[in-house]
Amino acid sequence: ALPISQPLLDARTQARQAIRQMLPTELWEQNEAFTKALCAQVQGHRFCTHPLIEAMSTRDIRLDWLKPFYSDTVHAISGRFTDYLVQAMLNCAALQPLLGVEAASASRFLLQINALDELGFVPGDLDGHFCGTPENGHLNQLFKVMADIGISEVEQAAYVASPASESVAQLIEQYRHDHLYLATLLAVMESSLNPWTECWARGTAIATGMDTSQGYHAIHTADHDGHLIDDDHSEDSWYIVRQALTLADHAAIGQLAVELLARLERYADYQFGLLEAQAQKARRTDALPA
Repeated sequence: ALPISQPLLDARTQARQAIRQMLPTELWEQNEAFTKALCAQVQGHRFCTHPLIEAMSTRDIRLDWLKPFYSDTVHAISGRFTDYLVQAMLNCAALQPLLGVEAASASRFLLQINALDELGFVPGDLDGHFCGTPENGHLNQLFKVMADIGISEVEQAAYVASPASESVAQLIEQYRHDHLYLATLLAVMESSLNPWTECWARGTAIATGMDTSQGYHAIHTADHDGHLIDDDHSEDSWYIVRQALTLADHAAIGQLAVELLARLERYADYQFGLLEAQAQKARRTDALPA
């Protein structure tokens, strides 16, 4: 085990090292090779280069398309992501009978760093206290943007999601209490959503004139050094997966990743179809004689 205090290493690095030490070197290396290949497969999938990404960044995005896109996306993924992250911390208990209490603690420790980010904590020290505010929690910031574009919490709660959105939501919910499967779904989402963050911010700015350099959309876009918080979270999630994997799991986990990507792709196809239909309607309207 790692020493209790390693002042030259940050908490994330220490957690990742502790997780890695829980497995024999050969098994870790096999799992690492598998997950890196799987991550490359994820990032090469059509969902990550979908035509909707460019369309949201370049077209005349209108609010009557954007509002349902927010509501549908919140139902599919964004609205319960924090819930699933906290659930993943609880699921770490499944590691204890197999790998021991230190394995469960190391995974929970690493996931906690992600949860702190999601809930609005920030690095720093103020007279020995944590820094941050609940107002900056990612879900709070998302719902603030939604309120600004005219979607209340009551309206969102009553929203009837599209079948494509519900399909994504159902797959994640199905494996809510399975440590390895939920960790895999989180890892795939974290690894595939980076291309979508910038276009979502851009589409919001186009439709509303909103300053997306602040608030929710600023959280998920690159800083001045090109660093994305989602990159840290993605690799953290793959560490959780690697620790829980056995060689016998590889095929099923690969299939699960493919299934999630297929559902995400169908969701993007659905939203792109709505955008295309709106554009065609606008062209027909513009072509009518005055």
